[in-house]
This record gives sequence, structure tokens and C-alpha cells, in this order.
Amino acid sequence: MKSVLDDVAEQMTANHIKRLSDASVRLEVGSNTCRSLQNAERAADHYINVAKSIKVYRANNTYLS
Repeated sequence: MKSVLDDVAEQMTANHIKRLSDASVRLEVGSNTCRSLQNAERAADHYINVAKSIKVYRANNTYLS
């Protein structure tokens, strides 16, 4: 799952850099977009880590299943 999210973030960043080089967006918008993409990727990584921890916890504590 993490590699899928990383691939999506990479593709979105590449698309955005292309828009910047074509001057179809302003630089200020560009930096905000890149920062938002990075934050979304970090949040997704945290969600994946939490889900993995819950899965391990449930495997070791069958009364929660």
C-alpha cells in the first residue's frame, strides 16, 4: 500500500512541476501544492503504521476480534 501511495504522490508532484514549467500556475501556488502533497503523504504513512499496529495488536489479543 505504501508504494502505491508513494507512486501517486510522485506522479502528482511530476504533474505539478510540469504545470509550473509551463507557467500555467503561479510559484506561490506551486509551493503550497508541493507542501500539501508532502503533508498528505506523511499523513497516509501514519495511517498505514496505525493500521499495521492495530492488526498486530488484534492478532496477539484475540478477544478484540
